[in-house]
Amino acid sequence: MNFKTPLIVLGAAISASSFAETLTYDRSATGSFYDGAYWGGTVPSETSDIVFDDTAKATAYDLDATKGMTVNSITDNSITDRTLGADQWGKYIKINIGESTFTILEDLTLASNHNHVPFSFAPGSDGVGEVVVKGNIISKIASDGSAGESLFGEGKILKSLTVGGNIELQGSRLRFHALNVNVNGVVNFTGDISNTQLNLAYGSMSGQSVSISFGGLNGINKEIKFGGIATSLVENSSITLRFTNSGTSSFSGKFAYDEGGVGTLQNNTYNLVMNGTSTGVQYYQDTGTTFSFDNVTVKSGKLNYYSEAGESVIYLEGGTLSPATVTSEIAILKAEAINWDNGKISFDLVEDNSASDKIVLDYALTKTSFSVSGGTREIELIADPYEIAAWIDASVDGKLTYTLIEYASTDFKNGDIVFSQIDGINIDYDFGDTALTVTLSKVPEPATIAAIFGACALAMAAFRRRRK
Repeated sequence: MNFKTPLIVLGAAISASSFAETLTYDRSATGSFYDGAYWGGTVPSETSDIVFDDTAKATAYDLDATKGMTVNSITDNSITDRTLGADQWGKYIKINIGESTFTILEDLTLASNHNHVPFSFAPGSDGVGEVVVKGNIISKIASDGSAGESLFGEGKILKSLTVGGNIELQGSRLRFHALNVNVNGVVNFTGDISNTQLNLAYGSMSGQSVSISFGGLNGINKEIKFGGIATSLVENSSITLRFTNSGTSSFSGKFAYDEGGVGTLQNNTYNLVMNGTSTGVQYYQDTGTTFSFDNVTVKSGKLNYYSEAGESVIYLEGGTLSPATVTSEIAILKAEAINWDNGKISFDLVEDNSASDKIVLDYALTKTSFSVSGGTREIELIADPYEIAAWIDASVDGKLTYTLIEYASTDFKNGDIVFSQIDGINIDYDFGDTALTVTLSKVPEPATIAAIFGACALAMAAFRRRRK
């Protein structure tokens, strides 16, 4: 019997982490990933767990990785010497990747207290250099309880950051200065708002197209920041946050400018795109009143959306849009306008027709040409059919009318949309001059229908007799 093939397969299945060795940096001001002298005599490789653990850090570390590098994991536990006073600032760890790719096969754990100048990956020039983390990025407070910071794209703009797992924000500052960020997993805010930060565009950039993709975003009453220090300028750029959810995530919070202030951000466009799977759901509750997304686009999946500012233009190209907050399925969604190409709008109903879901637009509800063959525009009314029937029975005239969408103008006409069917309920709708309304009534029972037909037959017979 030949056992060679199974043994080879078994050997191949054993991960690199099974053979990983821990390599601790020797704390030199200038070092290299290609010289074992800085790592206890071993040159880092894909089996190396890299550790920075200086407990009284008084030196900035500047490491060469410009020829590309793959390691198993990186952990930064270093603590800056706070007895240095003002001299404690700037004791960074910078990994210079040039135009190369730096790959981490498992997790990147950032648990240091670097301040003002962070743990960072630095490209050689704008738009080059790639960082790949196949596991998770874990950003948390240091062992002394203080918060640190990290930056993907120190000085120059990084081409891309790819994360195969999740990003865990547990009490530190994580900042992107990159053209493309793709997180396959979920970004989770779990730390206190005072020392947990996510910045999508930190550092100078002009005329750039920035794409940030998350497999979901979780956090309650958190902030997403833009901009950097006062010397940085983000201008004339397009910044897009894209959700690719396969599960359900919930976020509430607001945009905020970083310490550089509003003067560091000029003439930018901010976009939100929902592009999840058929099971993907993102709750996004924007609690800011002075700053929000310029454009919100739903392509696939379901976006439960709410904005206090109400300044977005919504583009519905597929999937489902629904007014909702993270705490209630009932909400009033405010926006400037909706351009409806394809897809569904979902409204949750309660008995009080003034307290159900509603969309309020400052300007137009516009019908755009179908971008896909066989496209449909559908409205879904969510409530238990038996409850709806009971509400109708309790009404004065045997029907309930709801205002679903208010607008200044529309080019929609009756027949341009379809409604999801509700068992036992008639649905009549009307695109008026300023609002879309829907009226619900009960479908008559068979016996009632038979009685109506019988009464009609008797009336017709009597009419004929009178004519004779």
